Amino acid sequence: MTMDHFDHGRPGKRRRGNLPKHVTDLLRGWLNDHLHHPYPTEDEKQMLMAQTGLNINQVSNWFINARRRRLPSITGGRVDTDQKPSHSMGNPGTSQ
Repeated sequence: MTMDHFDHGRPGKRRRGNLPKHVTDLLRGWLNDHLHHPYPTEDEKQMLMAQTGLNINQVSNWFINARRRRLPSITGGRVDTDQKPSHSMGNPGTSQ
């Protein structure tokens, strides 16, 4: 009986597996080439899926995590994107 690298023989327990280096190199390369707008289109995600063998959720989640974890260190803490914050903090000098 063969086990995938997520199972490790523990029923009901799934362990996170690291992606192969060639996959992360390809995704990281795309991110570095698109620092001005690090949001792949659906067509670009489909292309990355075909190149990496990942599914759409894995590609999307990799980019979500990369924008949070990698972009601040790559851009020195400054990330210019077209995304607007989901909430705004009021000006402390005004009453609401």
